[in-house]
Amino acid sequence: MIGNSTSEHEFVKRLTKIVEANLQNEQFGVNELAAKTGLSRSHIHRRLKSISNKSVSQFIREVRLEKAKEFLEEGNLTGSEIAWKVGFSSPSYFIKSFHDYFGYPPGEYAKHTDEQGKNQELTISSEIVENQTKFFRKRKLMVWALVLLFVPLLFLAIRYFFQESGKTDLEKSVAVLPFKNLSDDSENRYFADGIMDDMLNHLSHIEDFRVISRTSTEKYRNSEKSLAQISKELGVSYIIEGSVQKFEKRVKIIIQLNDYNGNHIWSESFDRELDDIFSLQSEIAQLVASNLETVLSPQEIEQIEKQYTDNPEAYDLYLQGRFYHRLRTKESFQKSLEYHNKALELDSNYCLAYAGLADVYVTSTWFGNFTRDEGIPKSRAYALKALSIEKNLAEAHATLGAIAIYFDNDWEIAEKELKLAMTLNPQYPRAYHLYAQYLTVIGKEEEAHFYLNKALELDPSDRQLNWHNYYLYRREGNYDKALEFSDKIRFIDGNEKEYYRRNLDIYLRQNNITKVIEEFKNFQSKISSGVAPEMVDSIYAEKGKDGFIRFIIEFELKKSELFPYEIAAFYSTINEKDSAITYLERSFESGHGGLVRALGGKEFDNFRSEPGFKELIRKTNLEDIDFTQ
Repeated sequence: MIGNSTSEHEFVKRLTKIVEANLQNEQFGVNELAAKTGLSRSHIHRRLKSISNKSVSQFIREVRLEKAKEFLEEGNLTGSEIAWKVGFSSPSYFIKSFHDYFGYPPGEYAKHTDEQGKNQELTISSEIVENQTKFFRKRKLMVWALVLLFVPLLFLAIRYFFQESGKTDLEKSVAVLPFKNLSDDSENRYFADGIMDDMLNHLSHIEDFRVISRTSTEKYRNSEKSLAQISKELGVSYIIEGSVQKFEKRVKIIIQLNDYNGNHIWSESFDRELDDIFSLQSEIAQLVASNLETVLSPQEIEQIEKQYTDNPEAYDLYLQGRFYHRLRTKESFQKSLEYHNKALELDSNYCLAYAGLADVYVTSTWFGNFTRDEGIPKSRAYALKALSIEKNLAEAHATLGAIAIYFDNDWEIAEKELKLAMTLNPQYPRAYHLYAQYLTVIGKEEEAHFYLNKALELDPSDRQLNWHNYYLYRREGNYDKALEFSDKIRFIDGNEKEYYRRNLDIYLRQNNITKVIEEFKNFQSKISSGVAPEMVDSIYAEKGKDGFIRFIIEFELKKSELFPYEIAAFYSTINEKDSAITYLERSFESGHGGLVRALGGKEFDNFRSEPGFKELIRKTNLEDIDFTQ
């Protein structure tokens, strides 16, 4: 781990050692370096920029190339062998990178060093001339000394100014705002959203970029905020806007790239046949990279140009399936399944459509629309089918990881699949989120926070990510932080009812009955239940704290959609062990995956020695985990 107080020289030295220890791993990049150091991508980026004016990916590449030069000096390896040893799977890309950095290809290294030797002899032979001009040089040195004294002070003043104004970090962080649907048919919004999603997916394969997920940009769909304000709220340097018009067999896409102040950098209009949509998306992503002065590696270009179907109609149906999946209702889940299946009727090898079906089934099962025995076998089968076509599909591996956590309780498979998903797509927030959920289940809260924060860097306004942070802090007993995240969720979704309900939960665990009563009244005011404030006061006066909490439990059982393990948590606050365990058992019988996450909560610490609780721990494969730490 590298601390914040590490000196600049030591900071660079340690980063260099970490990169050199992973030279042969061509996948070792910005995210892997951040994980090894324990620092965020943005923190490493800012420090390297201030020290050397280099991006993190540039720093890693130059460490590889400096090592390659050392191997050339030794003279024992061929150029291809050196390329492999320093993490370049493509010799041609290695030669290009070496030339760009040193000014000559690796094959001319010996010739270049000979020229350096001759230049050195020439320098020695000119010492007589140098001595003759010493007097004039001394005068120049005095002038330069004054300049060198003044320039650093000026540089520091300028740097301080920009740091204070929040504009020093020019990391290539990108947000893509929801594309406007300019089609005559308003129902074509799914197509505009799909083009936006695929733009995000293409850009996420570029190592130099940090790409904000669409859930964080969705709230700006009809926003009147300026681009400068949006970029500040999202913490990005660049904003991409776009519009899509689909008519018959043609599509017109307009793309505009802006900096964090809203200044226009580049724009272009594309009018193509619908059959060209796949090559067009790749072309746009590469143009964005070019306008941000990013040189793409062959691997990045390969990922960007990858096509999973050549059938535009199948693609269109897949986009509709993805659109309805995102709505998260029983009806929309069913529509999503229909559209994904129609896409597969047109292209039976469309791996993304199989991965989409897998995701719909696991998510819909979580929401209770399928029983575990109905939904999970289908989800697993479709994920495996997708991987039989494309083995490196991060989405399918993430779904298998989700199944392993919440329905199979197989921690080894969960870890393996989710680590693979993160490696295959280092900018896939769902993979980081699921891995954080896995770590939460097995009691590694500190590590869970780390991966949640990595997901939040990519998707800062995602409700589920912020809710998981709220839940994790509540579970740990850090109630002040839990309330902070409750406020963040309220800002994201504007749901006052759920806000008061969450806070009631926190105050109940804090044994702050006054605040429990206050938040319960606020909650009632948002649901029109007929429970007047004076009625709440009289119930507490008559029945006391435990009686009032039992009243809340009865109310929740009648009015809300709480899962059984959440009712068990209420009973735990008044130490009614038998009732709590009864509801935990009901949760297990229902097959809902959330139980495994709940069992590690501190509210159940007093129950862990109970036979019924021990049996649940055994059934859920958690007996080797120590939750009392």
